[in-house]
Amino acid sequence: MLAANDLSSVITQDGSVTFYSQSFDESFHSLKGAYEETMEKFIAPLECTLLQNSFWQKNSDVFRVLDVGLGMGYNSAAILDCAKTLALNIEIVALDISLAPLQKALQEPQCYKLFSSFDILHALEAKYQLHCDQNISVSSDNRSMMVYLQDGRKTIQELAHNSFHGVMFDPFSPKKCPKLWSYECLEWITDKLLKPGGRLVSYSVAAAFRQSLKDLGMMVYSIHPVKKSRKWSMATVAKKPADDKDEPIWLPSTEGSVYAPLKPFEQEHLLTKAAIPYHDPTLLASSEEILRSREQARQKSLLQSTTSWKKKWYTSLNPS
Repeated sequence: MLAANDLSSVITQDGSVTFYSQSFDESFHSLKGAYEETMEKFIAPLECTLLQNSFWQKNSDVFRVLDVGLGMGYNSAAILDCAKTLALNIEIVALDISLAPLQKALQEPQCYKLFSSFDILHALEAKYQLHCDQNISVSSDNRSMMVYLQDGRKTIQELAHNSFHGVMFDPFSPKKCPKLWSYECLEWITDKLLKPGGRLVSYSVAAAFRQSLKDLGMMVYSIHPVKKSRKWSMATVAKKPADDKDEPIWLPSTEGSVYAPLKPFEQEHLLTKAAIPYHDPTLLASSEEILRSREQARQKSLLQSTTSWKKKWYTSLNPS
């Protein structure tokens, strides 16, 4: 479990703050910009849904979001800000194993200088200090939030089915936190928790992640920055097909990002050994067991090596 003394502050390239975890040997955000990552990879795709896509309003007046990997709380704070600006009702259910990263972030003024909805997060932290419960909930006006502090695989099995319009999927990377990236965990989230027409957004462009989503019937797209000379995608957005077969695939571009079908090199990435999924059939396996099982599958696989794919496409996309 993460503790405050495991975390150190890092100033990212856009001036915002992230934490580095010694135990996971990873930072919570891209060092290119913690705030930028939050807005471009998570909030922009969901904000589009809030602003323009009315599918969630048909049978509900509350937009419900699942935040997998609360961490420092940036994603939740940002989507709360968005809902507050639009005067929309929003409920967030957040999962993590520890509140320590959020507590440390709230103690450092620089962390939340770009967000206005830290009042909800402060209230959560204060309630936790009083009761130390694994389940904490607070509400203010038309915004409410609940945090579950336990193994996320256990929590997802306790949540109501078909209840979320959006999922912000933001755990540590698959190699560091494979428990939440398994095919079975993603299946539970997309098949049982995400509403038809809903979206799952993530910073990850890993082939195993994308292929798992495709195998689960999700429509998978890349997120590309508009203003940067970058050929590789920076994140993933996946949409669950709607019940209404006539509903068009709604996936607009925003000012800073463009959402597009996977490009040929990304599609070919899914035909390599990198696309072999992580498996955890019981949702009880240890990280070591999941990684060992996947490595054994990779060793036996006859799929194209990821190295040869990289050599081919690096040359094509980066001509001398």
